[in-house]
Amino acid sequence: MSKSKSLIYLSMFIVMTIISFFYFRDSPAPDKVDLTTLDPNLYDQSWLTNDSCEVACWHGLKPGVTSKEDSLLAINELPFIASNKTEDFGRIVNYLCKVPETTGCVRMTYDNGNLEYLYVYPNYPITMEQAVEKLGNPDWYVASPTDPSATGCILSLVWKEKQLELKYEEYRSDIPFWRRSLCKQIQDNNGKIPKSLFVSNALYMPLDKLDGIENHNAWVGFEN
Repeated sequence: MSKSKSLIYLSMFIVMTIISFFYFRDSPAPDKVDLTTLDPNLYDQSWLTNDSCEVACWHGLKPGVTSKEDSLLAINELPFIASNKTEDFGRIVNYLCKVPETTGCVRMTYDNGNLEYLYVYPNYPITMEQAVEKLGNPDWYVASPTDPSATGCILSLVWKEKQLELKYEEYRSDIPFWRRSLCKQIQDNNGKIPKSLFVSNALYMPLDKLDGIENHNAWVGFEN
């Protein structure tokens, strides 16, 4: 190969590397919110405080106990729910938040007519670190790859008594080619979790479902 061709290929490689850097770099993360500034009529924090009902319960809804009929009546009374924007697929019911109007707020799934899983999607940016400050340390965490090549990762923090699981989800398309997956980062840091991860959803579930979670690890805290 001539010297001129080598220079052309080298130049092309450099240009493509620069383009890839700017095209695939991480999107700016939202700023975490000051929780004390949120209007409780629009932004629910009861999953952090347990002040809406007793432990393992959210606004009177208890997975494994509450009937579908009672859960729909209760959810329609919540001020931050857009009750006129509902998707009812029988076994799954979805509700949007009032603010922003296009944001999913709650998903409920049912088994034999009773509430099985209750997903709460915060409509404000809150980090795992902020959540742990409110809830206390979780009992364990689970970090699982999203696909066989382990290029994505789903992180779950679990509070057994509360029957609560907080999730952060990272998929292949979220990871720039130069960065390790979240699962790899946690493994390399001896189980410590990055502080800046934002909560994707809070999931309440029956105790028997929680006990069925495998490959969990003892909580060792956040990175310094």
